[in-house]
Amino acid sequence: MKRRTAPLCLAALFFITGFFFVDEIAEAGYFDRRPDSAERRRTHKGSSAVNAEKAFLKEDYESVIRYDAQSRFSGRLRQLVGRAFLKLGRYDEARNRFTALINHSDDEEFLDDAYLGLADSYFLEADYNKAADHYGKILRYFPDSDYLPIAYYRLGECYSRLGNDSEARKTYDKLVRLYPYSLEARLAGDAHDSYVSYSVQAGSFNKWKNAKDLCEELKGKGYEAKIHTAVIGKSRFYRVRVGSYNRIGEAEDAARKLKNAGYEVKICP
Repeated sequence: MKRRTAPLCLAALFFITGFFFVDEIAEAGYFDRRPDSAERRRTHKGSSAVNAEKAFLKEDYESVIRYDAQSRFSGRLRQLVGRAFLKLGRYDEARNRFTALINHSDDEEFLDDAYLGLADSYFLEADYNKAADHYGKILRYFPDSDYLPIAYYRLGECYSRLGNDSEARKTYDKLVRLYPYSLEARLAGDAHDSYVSYSVQAGSFNKWKNAKDLCEELKGKGYEAKIHTAVIGKSRFYRVRVGSYNRIGEAEDAARKLKNAGYEVKICP
């Protein structure tokens, strides 16, 4: 797939649709976010695709849908109609248009658009497992797509809402590493505070004294060590854990250091 360049006017389009908080994504318009479509406007002025795009930017989604009958002739138009159905909460109809775009379009330029639309339709319906699957397909099938930062961020959101904080953090960390200057990287950095931090467990005991001795030993070596109590059934365990790390890589570095020092370790969220 030919790599596309997203011009600076993307930021203006994004703030026109609006974005305030992650929990208000659907209402605030983050799901309109995509690389700028200027390069995709290969039709003449006044065409159905251009008119539909103008209606979309005015949030006149019903007018966009009126072009549905013509959409089979234009990948851009079919993509806009699918997005209009998303904005109106008509997710099944949106999926039908995106699936048709995948199966019947001769223009590969819009395939990543279609997969993103499918993923967004499941996300907005709170089917986070299916949404994660389709965001993952974008990452696998379209390695040169301009949508990759968006797909990484939304995949992290899926993991978060499924309660898998560890995978969410890993996904956000990869996003920040690969696309450090993207808007999504900034959002992912802000989202870190919403998740539990990582620590490294260096020992687990059923006797308080043993845990206390190890904790004091680690503190003497300069580690920030604490004892966490866990009750499993009728048994009580005292777990000695080191540090509080915002990134999985930092926890892995600490774990390697402790392991090399002779401790049996594991990383805990």
